[in-house]
Amino acid sequence: VVFPTSEFFTVSTPSTIVSYGQSLSFTIDQGEISGVATVTANGQTLTPVNGVYTIQNITSNVIVAIDGLLPEFVNLSVNIDGEKQTVRADFGLSLQEVIDTYQFGVTDENSCGWYLDENFTQVADMSTVLTQPANMSLYTKTVTQEMLNALTVTEIAEPDPSSESPASAEKLALVTVGETTLNEIVIPKVINGYTLTQSMFDINSTFAANVESVILPTTINNITGSGNMNVDGYGVEAVPEIDVALTNINLHNKIEVIDNAAFGGYSNLRVDFSGLTSLTTIGEAAFALTNVVDVVLPKSVKTIGGYAFESCCTLKSFIIQDDSVTKIGEYAFENCEFLETVEFGNKLEIIDEAAFIDCYAIKEITIPDSLTQMVDWAFARCNRMKRVNVSSLAKWCSMDIGFAANPFYEGLNSAKLYINGQLLTNFAKDDKTVTEFKAHVFEGYDYFEGDLVIPDAVTKIGESAFEQCYTVKSVTIGDGVEEIDYGAFYFSSGISSVVLGKNVTTMDKYAFADCEELLDVYCFGFDVPAASATVAGIRDAKKGDIAAKSLQEYQQGRFLELHQLDICLHSQIHRLLERFR
Repeated sequence: VVFPTSEFFTVSTPSTIVSYGQSLSFTIDQGEISGVATVTANGQTLTPVNGVYTIQNITSNVIVAIDGLLPEFVNLSVNIDGEKQTVRADFGLSLQEVIDTYQFGVTDENSCGWYLDENFTQVADMSTVLTQPANMSLYTKTVTQEMLNALTVTEIAEPDPSSESPASAEKLALVTVGETTLNEIVIPKVINGYTLTQSMFDINSTFAANVESVILPTTINNITGSGNMNVDGYGVEAVPEIDVALTNINLHNKIEVIDNAAFGGYSNLRVDFSGLTSLTTIGEAAFALTNVVDVVLPKSVKTIGGYAFESCCTLKSFIIQDDSVTKIGEYAFENCEFLETVEFGNKLEIIDEAAFIDCYAIKEITIPDSLTQMVDWAFARCNRMKRVNVSSLAKWCSMDIGFAANPFYEGLNSAKLYINGQLLTNFAKDDKTVTEFKAHVFEGYDYFEGDLVIPDAVTKIGESAFEQCYTVKSVTIGDGVEEIDYGAFYFSSGISSVVLGKNVTTMDKYAFADCEELLDVYCFGFDVPAASATVAGIRDAKKGDIAAKSLQEYQQGRFLELHQLDICLHSQIHRLLERFR
């Protein structure tokens, strides 16, 4: 016979082993527990006689269940400065009423407030009314006079009544840790009448260099940069390393904003993001030069500011969860030279200028369908990038990609683009999913094979769309293309021939500039495409059968550094032959 075990009641029985066909009696000692027990044996309800329960005629193993005996109090473990004591907290009382009842001497002025965990990351809601028997623990640290002597509070700004931010409802204060030999500083909820909700923190690197740990009060929901970290233009030079020993600060679950330069420069600081479940904003240079290693952002975060993690040289992985961040700010991860793994989540829309510049260790990224823009230099000098994954060609070609922003640009061995798992080497002429190759989409891509075919459904080839595509040997431009934009094939030096579809009407400057191997251009239109000063350097042009006006347009130029131009008309097919001698 198997009986349940509980810290709230005990079962008394002569034995748990019985012979076949025998009976077994037992009693239940409820101790201080009120209520009526419901007892079953293999699902059959037992009724006590004078407090004794009996299982009759036992012919198989029996499992006894006892329900209904739960206490109406909580054993509350109270931990103050590492010292633990357990008290009884009756149902119907709030946590604050329990603390007040036992008079622990903990106040807003002499403690950081109450937490639910020993790492001080989960703030206790002291208004919680006890209704469940689960045991609980509370943790706090008190502020010594020596700590208070080291703390200075300066009012920075009055509350902003027009702001919608909850942090602006209280005064903004600068909390400075001054001269002390202490290794740990506990900051109380209230200092000199200030309730600390929106604050700056500054550890004096001359007089408080030994401070390794700071315990923040439970009231803090906004942390912004301190006086010696006011960032002007941001960047590494504007956020110098701060020579203090600080390695730990308890970033808890009520913090909503870690604002500009909040911890930038604290080069020994290790940051645990797991408890920041209310965090929505990481400001500019907030963690620049800190000692972060592996980051999994909470889902609550929506924005990563510029320079936020700049030069975090210990950062190895950065995971953005689904349904969270929509924008990564400029230079946010600049020079994170050991960052290997980046995941963007499914809501990211913008990667701002140079966000991942000089992140040498990143080898692979997956572009979410939500991404619409990569600003200039977004992935510049990510020299070890090997693979870029995207769900569809149409998705990639529709993005707004700035100069040198895509991961193909300036790589040691340019990254390969995989469309739904397949390596991209060319386009299908009848592909109807793409109507425009936007600017810079394939700038620097080195994995096109042979004759590059532009599908008939495409109407425009954007600026520098195929710049520096060295493996392209020839280009066939579909009949749907009307416009070839500035520098579209600039410096794609392997191109030897180009076929222009019959509807090309405009080629902008430098469309095929510095295509050093280019010998032949075939134009299948009725008219020569309108020129725009992109064929400088033609020396001995021959009129052939083309109207002088058209020849003049070509002489004004689309193709740079051409030494001789022969133009022939063959039944509405205009063949332009350029020789480089």
